[in-house]
Amino acid sequence: MLNKLLKRIGVTLLVVFVLLNIMAAFHAYKFTHFYSNIPAPLKPEQMSFTQKASAIFMGVKFPKSKVVDTFLVAHETVNLITSDGLKLESWYAKSDSIAKGSVIMFHGHGASKSGQIKEATAFHNMGWNVFLTDFRAHGNSEGEVYTKSFCYFYGCKIS
Repeated sequence: MLNKLLKRIGVTLLVVFVLLNIMAAFHAYKFTHFYSNIPAPLKPEQMSFTQKASAIFMGVKFPKSKVVDTFLVAHETVNLITSDGLKLESWYAKSDSIAKGSVIMFHGHGASKSGQIKEATAFHNMGWNVFLTDFRAHGNSEGEVYTKSFCYFYGCKIS
């Protein structure tokens, strides 16, 4: 009797473990893929029961981040080409005086370089050259798939 109970508990735990890993795989896929021309995801209170269940079990599609060029510092747009041929859009603002050095700024996951404008302006005002770039699948850069390994080995390497 005890062996039968332990076997059922073990099978149940194994099934739960497998299902949770499948859910995690769906979420990871959606977390690293960004889509052009889709609306922003709904807030949970705006979703129906089936939309909530789908979001929990299958993940949520995220739109590609938008760039708002309100960088008031004089800058030029620079396009970097990755080893696999994708264009990464960047902004370069050269210091007005003799530069103290250069600062390369990267945004967070799902954001774009325009989210770093306040910090970039502050560095520029302190006499630094500033370089802001969009990762692949973010902002005005090409691609729809992003992982840190892509950035580190193919995107950031060319900067």
